Amino acid sequence: MHNKTAQIQKLLTRLQESTFINEVFQINAVDEIATISGFRLGRTQRVDVPVEEINAALGQVVYLLCVQAHHLGYVFDKYYLHAQGAFSKISLASDRNTKFELYMPSNDDRYNRALTMLLETVNLFITQHLTKYKHLLIEGKEV
Repeated sequence: MHNKTAQIQKLLTRLQESTFINEVFQINAVDEIATISGFRLGRTQRVDVPVEEINAALGQVVYLLCVQAHHLGYVFDKYYLHAQGAFSKISLASDRNTKFELYMPSNDDRYNRALTMLLETVNLFITQHLTKYKHLLIEGKEV
């Protein structure tokens, strides 16, 4: 039991130290559209969001992933994130020279490929960390 308590305390300390992430990357929703740092991540039929704002939001997502990965000592095996603000890119880790733009205007196929790669990166990151910290769940609730 003492070992479990020590593990939980270590995780709590790590989370407390990472509160700056909540300050820098405020994640919310406005008019049914996800936002990060005040930038909207998409558009709806009712709400037209300028591509520059979507580009900035995607850049924030990339930066957040990079910060979290660094903080947790995580290395992306499949993809490499090129954090460049509103002009961020993603590539295969095995071929960093072939970059796919995470911003518009860009070739639609390349942009769609980049979005697919980014979503897969987010999914892999979350899945691996949920598995890694699953032992810290108590009765289905996070500690």
